[in-house]
Amino acid sequence: MEQINRVGTPRALEIKDDVYRLVIRLDAVPTQGWLNAFKSAKPVAGALQPAAVSIDKTELFFHSEERAIPEWIAHIGVWMAAANATLVEEDKAMNAWRAAEEAHRQETQRRLAEMNEKLKDL
Repeated sequence: MEQINRVGTPRALEIKDDVYRLVIRLDAVPTQGWLNAFKSAKPVAGALQPAAVSIDKTELFFHSEERAIPEWIAHIGVWMAAANATLVEEDKAMNAWRAAEEAHRQETQRRLAEMNEKLKDL
């Protein structure tokens, strides 16, 4: 599982009616699982919601008035960390499930071999 991190500083791309369109570059293209975790991350505050952020490949876009930009960037950092943490937990759970499945498979094979050994003399 690859964590997604910010690269460099945010950049303003456009301004219209005192609302800026900004971009934050990411170090990798997020997976669908990461995107889902990001979009459902907390906390949210009024207009500051992950659903208002759009992501295209390695770029994250949002709109904000100048006064709210620092708050947006802080929230985006929290949401990214939450998405990364969610995927780490999901990865751990998947690894535990795989390990349990493998242990079950090995135990089944051991028992079958043991039974087949007993059946040799019959």
